[in-house]
Amino acid sequence: MPEDTKLSEIQNLTAAEVIEQVGELPADELAALRELEAGSSNRKTVLEAIDKALAARATNPAAVAKPASANTPDWQREDYAGGLTIPQAEWRRHNIKPAGGVRTK
Repeated sequence: MPEDTKLSEIQNLTAAEVIEQVGELPADELAALRELEAGSSNRKTVLEAIDKALAARATNPAAVAKPASANTPDWQREDYAGGLTIPQAEWRRHNIKPAGGVRTK
């Protein structure tokens, strides 16, 4: 999805929903969203949340990395050894670690 479309969709959300998503956006998208908000909606609480997120990223860039969610399913962990459905196996194949090489017996 193009960045402008994504930002305009975010801007159409309620203030509470926008504030929830502020922490997930990269700094460049936050700056663009702030410009959109200041230019059109001018929602004070949203602007404050964006400013806080930008300030936090400027003072501590290491904190920008997304923390592992407590709601992450077990099968998405790298060390999971249980059963999988076909969609879960496909997800793991694309996201965890592809096979480094073919093993032969």
